[in-house]
Amino acid sequence: MYLLVLKQLIIMLIIAVISFFVTKLFKFGEREQQCISKLLIYVINPCLILGKFDIDYDPKMLKAFFCVLIISVAVYAVMIGVSRVARVFHAPQPRMDPIDLNGSVFTNCGFVGIPLIEGVLGGTGVFLLLGYITVFNIVLWTYGYSVMTGKISLKKMITNPNVLCVIVGIILFCLPVRLPELVSRPLAYIGASNTACAMALLGMLFANFKKTSQENYTVRTIRFCIWRLVIIPAFVLAVLFAVMKFMPGIIDKDLLFSICIVVFIAALCPVAMNVSGMAVLFDKDESYGALICLVTSILCVGTMPLSVLLAERLLLL
Repeated sequence: MYLLVLKQLIIMLIIAVISFFVTKLFKFGEREQQCISKLLIYVINPCLILGKFDIDYDPKMLKAFFCVLIISVAVYAVMIGVSRVARVFHAPQPRMDPIDLNGSVFTNCGFVGIPLIEGVLGGTGVFLLLGYITVFNIVLWTYGYSVMTGKISLKKMITNPNVLCVIVGIILFCLPVRLPELVSRPLAYIGASNTACAMALLGMLFANFKKTSQENYTVRTIRFCIWRLVIIPAFVLAVLFAVMKFMPGIIDKDLLFSICIVVFIAALCPVAMNVSGMAVLFDKDESYGALICLVTSILCVGTMPLSVLLAERLLLL
């Protein structure tokens, strides 16, 4: 499976590189980035989510979906705890510490995770990933928002289009009917553009990255990347190893393995773009936020296949 992950990452990287050069050539800027970002958040991802739930009802898959929710909650609890421990290793920096805390927890499980898992595990993998993404959005607008502002935004969590689409999708999945072709086909066509648009956006962000601060980020960025790409995945893998040992009686072992791989890949993804976006909104160090998104996105091409290889060996013991 790690070879499939590597292959899919290379395919996605090629799209991002093409976007990088096209952005430089035509001088695309913030306006184009916002256009694609809004299309992904408000149109493409919701269509993809609804399309993945438009399948025949299967109680085994519904049970698997709720297993993903439970496992994801445990994984997020561990990542939050580990990220809090990391704070003791450097002097307090009010404009950078919140970025480290959120960057350690929130990954690009939507823009990068969906196309990656779809390429490796197909539609079933994406269906399972939706459980992780649901927990992601809930934790982002509770814990993540409070890290940045000291407040919790339940309204933003409830009105998030991806969370709403998961709720609608579960209802659709449980109903004894399928969407008519005139609805399902457009959803499928729009959802299929997720990979290309997500990687195009990533290429644009790389092309337009500018270091606007005079801070020296080198040591802090290296330390963060080791923590985010090596140490935290090790703790996540330990949680999933425990899951594989204690939950096989609850759900089929092969399906449980797929669930663990989906959750692990989602947790391995680079830092979420929401982290740098929140840094801009709440007057944190946006240059550092953009930098860790950029660097982890590049390094993941090497670290993710190796981590998945290790997970395959360990989880099947």
